[in-house]
Amino acid sequence: MNLKRLLGLLLAIYIAIVVYSTLAIAWLWPRPMVLLAFSTLLGFAFALLYQAWRGGWTSAFLLFLCTAGVGLGLEVLGVATGLVYGPYHYTGLLGYKVFGLVPLMIPLAWFMMGAPSMALAERLVPSRLPRWGRALLIAAISALIMTSWDLAMDPMMVAGGHWVWERPGEYFGIPIHNYLGWWLTAFTAVLLYQALSAKRENPDKQQPVWLALLFYAVAGLSTAAIDIIAGLPGPGFVGAFVMLGWILAAAMAQLNQANH
Repeated sequence: MNLKRLLGLLLAIYIAIVVYSTLAIAWLWPRPMVLLAFSTLLGFAFALLYQAWRGGWTSAFLLFLCTAGVGLGLEVLGVATGLVYGPYHYTGLLGYKVFGLVPLMIPLAWFMMGAPSMALAERLVPSRLPRWGRALLIAAISALIMTSWDLAMDPMMVAGGHWVWERPGEYFGIPIHNYLGWWLTAFTAVLLYQALSAKRENPDKQQPVWLALLFYAVAGLSTAAIDIIAGLPGPGFVGAFVMLGWILAAAMAQLNQANH
């Protein structure tokens, strides 16, 4: 089985689990916690294979090291000191914690959403720009795309008891500081990857972004839907509106590129 077919299979299984989880909340079906871990692992596997399909295995592992490494490092710093995102702590619902502070699932999730977010950003940024100008724009837009997901995700996870803000903030109980930290984390990770991989990648020969687009749409919009179903319409509608903007912009950029 080639990578593209395997990606399609992983994406189909991921979509099935996400759809079931969303319907389970709406109709009170059984929804074991293992589904959250399994969907994250599937998303991680999809992101790794997708980046390998786009740029090879070296690129895939490098992006994983950058996103998971920066994400874990800043999360550990954030939980330990209250810096980066604001004062918060994880409960025990997400399983084993690295250094007793950050669940192992968290750096996997940074990579899971970081890879498709970067793919969409790369399609939105013109390839003719100077290398470092393009790298900075890709990192900045990737960070915005990824942070857009957290507009819907963070309130849902707090309501589910997965982590606790010690000083609830202005955005549906989430501190604005958190979103600045999210942007900074994603920006740093993607810029580091862009710096380390700049000499190996040709922006004019990128694979189409449809698979990344579909994954981001499913992961993001299902989060917004769960918000709405669970009685959190504010973050659900805000997150859906912002994420739809990125989805439509990337789809139009891909169609435009395919027509030239």
